[in-house]
Parts: sequence; C-alpha cells; structure tokens
Amino acid sequence: MARTPLHLNRPVRTAATLASVAGIALLAGCSAGAAEAETAITSDTSSSTTSEPTTATTADSAGGGASGAFVAGTYEGDGSYSNPRGNIEKVHVSMTIAADGTIESVDVTGTTDGAESAQYQGLFISGISDEVVGKKIDELNVTVVSGSSLTSGGFMQAVDAIEAEAAA
Repeated sequence: MARTPLHLNRPVRTAATLASVAGIALLAGCSAGAAEAETAITSDTSSSTTSEPTTATTADSAGGGASGAFVAGTYEGDGSYSNPRGNIEKVHVSMTIAADGTIESVDVTGTTDGAESAQYQGLFISGISDEVVGKKIDELNVTVVSGSSLTSGGFMQAVDAIEAEAAA
C-alpha cells in the first residue's frame, strides 16, 4: 500500500480543522441567542393600581377616537414587532386614561431576546412617558422614542387595543 507523504496531508488536515472550528463557532452562535433567554424590561410611571386587562394585540381605533368619549380607567394592551434578526419582540402597556381621552400615566414592560434589543427597548421605555402623558389617546402617533424606532410599532398596537376598549 502506497502512503502519501505526511507533508502533502497537511493542507487537507488544516482545511478539515478550519472547517470543524467554523462549524463549532456557527453552532455556538446559534445557541447564544437561546442562552441569553428572554430579558424583561419594565418602567412604571403609573400611580393607579386599578386595571382592566386587554389581551388583544390589534384593534380598530375608530371607535372612541371619533367621538372623543372614553370610559376613564386603567387599561392594558399587548403588541409585538420584529427585530432586525427577525425575532418577535413583545411589549405590554398599561395606560390610565381620563374620560376625555387624555393619557394620565403609562407603564410599559418589554420582553426581548438579547442585549441589543433590550438596550433599545430600555431607551424606548425610559422616554415614552414624556412623549405620551398629557396627550389625547386618539391623536397619538408614536414613531421614535430615544432612538428606538421598532419598539414603537408594538407600542402602537397595544395603544390601539387600549383605545378600542376604552371607547365609550
């Protein structure tokens, strides 16, 4: 049996080693997202403890917004959006509304899959109260808060659900 000299096998062994390392790195990258698990972020600017739960993620906002009449109270809604990696991020909004539709307080909780998403949700959550408290819910159109533009999509889904439930 003829044997190939050892020095000729070196490129083949090097290539096989590099391919193995690349495969391991790829698998490790896939599991990094799972290892980060879900990170919860919260902000509480609400002084009311009464809540009427809403589980809808979308709703038609034409109801109470057209007439401007709302049932005063604290309402909850959920929304979601896709991050740049294609993962679904979630926000839960609790909002206290006056009878004329004025937002009196807002509390947002975010659930995300990683550090970068958590950073953007945190920026959004820390700045949202300044953007919405004192404004009418039927005139609300949040697009970017503190540099976070994607979180606003989920937030507005939750607001639509809250507005529909609060409509008189």
